[in-house]
Amino acid sequence: MKTSVIYTLLFLTTFLHAQNDFDYRWADSLFSEVQIGSIFSERDLIQQIKGEIPVVISAPHGGYLKPNDMKDRTKGRVNQDIKTLELSLSIINSIHKKFEKTPYAVINRIHRKKLDPNRDREAAAQGDSTAEKYWSIFHDYISASINEALDRFGYCLYFDIHAHKNKVDRIELGYLLDASILALPDSELNDEVFVEKSSYRLMTRHTGKSLAELIRGKTSFGQMLIEQGYETVPSKKIPSPITEDYFAGGFNTETHSVIKKGVIAAMQIETHFKGIRDSKENILNFGQKFSEILYNYMQLYFPEK
Repeated sequence: MKTSVIYTLLFLTTFLHAQNDFDYRWADSLFSEVQIGSIFSERDLIQQIKGEIPVVISAPHGGYLKPNDMKDRTKGRVNQDIKTLELSLSIINSIHKKFEKTPYAVINRIHRKKLDPNRDREAAAQGDSTAEKYWSIFHDYISASINEALDRFGYCLYFDIHAHKNKVDRIELGYLLDASILALPDSELNDEVFVEKSSYRLMTRHTGKSLAELIRGKTSFGQMLIEQGYETVPSKKIPSPITEDYFAGGFNTETHSVIKKGVIAAMQIETHFKGIRDSKENILNFGQKFSEILYNYMQLYFPEK
């Protein structure tokens, strides 16, 4: 591995010039002012950004690279989450501007056809030893980032950034609770069984608030997104997806919300295309609004920090 302090643009240039789908000149305009300390895996396929605040961002499905020495995955989803790499970088940049400090981040640059880090090792790499190696690096970087944040700050917010193609254009926040559970009334959702199942189990203990209040109350992350103009489930306005398709959270959220120290709040963020990822302007706008929501959220739930 190699460690360096670089312009964010430069960590992209090893592969962006060969990628027609990625406008590296736009990346230059986005990130030319941001310096970030980075750790790269071998071949620069996975990147860890060293953070200064207790926030970890992961981008598992937006990569463009298809190394020839990795076999194609033939089972499960193999499509890229379109523009989620760009969206994640916009979020990172906007957080840096808002907080004047950098979040931790782990970015997979390998295309999902070769590696899916949001699956267990077997499904992620499908027997390819090289893919398995980078799967381990990706998750080791996330674990290291979360553990360092917990050691330094006592808590950590973890966001796993994704894209969906479900029929309803809205953001889906995944807390490891499926649609049938979210359809329950608050009195049943707050049962200890569902609290322990969720990726917000430690947040309920830290805040003293109920699970329902935290994930779909008036000060939930989902409701804050609603107030910024993004339809979101769960939220106070849309407490459950009812019968609509919904992503409840995957391997990354489940794996990295289980810790033995401090407080971690983890969620999978599934974004729709229209109004968020369909243009540079919307990608930038979402990053800016996300950073504002995050700032207010942290002030509300971790004011003493």
